[in-house]
Amino acid sequence: MLPGPIETSPLGPLLAESVARAAVGSALHWAGPVAMAERSPRIGMIGTRQPASSSSRAIDVLAGLIVKDGGIIVSGGAIGTDLVAHLAALRGGGETIVAVPQGLGCLPTDWRSPLLKEGGGRLLLLSPFGVMQEPTRQTPVVRNRLIAALSEALVVGEAGMTSGTMHCLRAAREMGVPLFLLRCGEEAEPGVRNFQENMSDEGARIFEAAEADTVELKEEILTAATRRREELAAIREAQLRLF
Repeated sequence: MLPGPIETSPLGPLLAESVARAAVGSALHWAGPVAMAERSPRIGMIGTRQPASSSSRAIDVLAGLIVKDGGIIVSGGAIGTDLVAHLAALRGGGETIVAVPQGLGCLPTDWRSPLLKEGGGRLLLLSPFGVMQEPTRQTPVVRNRLIAALSEALVVGEAGMTSGTMHCLRAAREMGVPLFLLRCGEEAEPGVRNFQENMSDEGARIFEAAEADTVELKEEILTAATRRREELAAIREAQLRLF
């Protein structure tokens, strides 16, 4: 069961700004407390559907630490890394936003039942599609842009070079979202290792799995999110002065 009725009413200013930044159209629907999408800090956490146990644990622990400091976890509801992050947020007493790659009216009745069971009033589902839009090859790409736009910092777990995770990461990079990448293991594709090195040169923070349970990494992420929020507020203020 969805965490509330499917709604589409005028968006709050910050959510409307995120939707515009994502360039995903105006057909946003939601179920759950939509005010959550206006609160901060919002931390995106994404990755492969088949994470190694060390990667899964790192995301689980880090998400739990972030929500204890009031952070809201944003992800895409996919099995694997996304679901680990969402559930860690809820089990840690926090809130989480799920951007789905289809219409909310098309979710199977047993869709992510552990997530819906844990959610209560702390789960918001967002869809940038019409209520009855079935998933296609393109809808996850659109959904990933929404995740990037909502996130004030983005944490990336394992990912292949052709995965949806990379689509989201590149969108976040394009939008100027601070990036935190879990260092890939020796088994990763050579292209992923090279990509991470390039991202590090461009300012992304590459972190080790062993750092996930440290206060220092959590604080780096939350501080980066604060800077991002301040940057967007400054842009908003400058635009208002122009008009």
